[in-house]
Amino acid sequence: MIAVTLGDPYGIGPEVTVKALAQLDPEVRKGILVIGAKSAFDYQLKRLGLDSSLQGVRFLDTLPGKTVNYSGPYDRAYAQSTLFALEKAVELAKDGRVSGICTAPVSKEKMSEISPGFVGHTEWLKERFGVKAVEMIFVMEDFAVILVTRHVPLREVPILITKERVKEVVQTAEGFRKAMGWPGEIGVCGLNPHAGEGGLLGSEERDTIGPVVNRMKDKGIPVRGPVPADAVFKMGFRVIVAMYHDQVLPVIKTLYPDAVNLTWGLPVVRTSPSHGTAFDIRDKGIASPVSMLKSIEVCIRLSRRR
Repeated sequence: MIAVTLGDPYGIGPEVTVKALAQLDPEVRKGILVIGAKSAFDYQLKRLGLDSSLQGVRFLDTLPGKTVNYSGPYDRAYAQSTLFALEKAVELAKDGRVSGICTAPVSKEKMSEISPGFVGHTEWLKERFGVKAVEMIFVMEDFAVILVTRHVPLREVPILITKERVKEVVQTAEGFRKAMGWPGEIGVCGLNPHAGEGGLLGSEERDTIGPVVNRMKDKGIPVRGPVPADAVFKMGFRVIVAMYHDQVLPVIKTLYPDAVNLTWGLPVVRTSPSHGTAFDIRDKGIASPVSMLKSIEVCIRLSRRR
């Protein structure tokens, strides 16, 4: 059994979840529990003409007695129901009742207003499960990308890129590569343009990233770098290690719409689509379910391996 949280009901989470579930085999849907604002889910069912085909989907309502009004202003209750859905999913996972969690998008801004310090699912789940370290991995069909820094201001990135942190991520990348059964190399991006140009455009590659890559290579890990980030996607790496969020996410979101965000290091599988809440297209019926569908499928597949 996996739990699928609807995300912020004011966004496209309910829409892409309904569309994704409709594409799954009915037998597969029996192993899914949806958690979130049921009024938003039911509204999308009717709007998309899927209310008859998705009858019987198991649901846990986190916004009982309230209807999501897409044409009205944002209601704080939407964020509260989103947080409750996540808390319930974690509770079920800790009790062993679900082996995976697939999360539709939330608004970090709205969530932080009711849960101070919230910067994203990854960090929040790390704290709730009480694990020491987790990694954000974006999984495509035949390769993946892992981040050294995640949801931090750009000005803080150079400070956070330490030898220990780069080593930790390279080792995680190698463990993930092996777990997926993928041959091939790990490519480690530089921080600066053209991977620093030998120190001309920055010293992080020479002083921090390069030495770690060489040490890992000496230990038998198939790793290469630092390589220029503007060329890394053309170099055929199985796993790419990127230094910061926007170094690679624009490429992923543009060229790989079915990319899945995987949190590595939790006691349960956790996946999510690679897009956000998209409040600007809420209730228009045009949101693509491709990434959400892939996220559910990957969550189910990896959960079965545990």
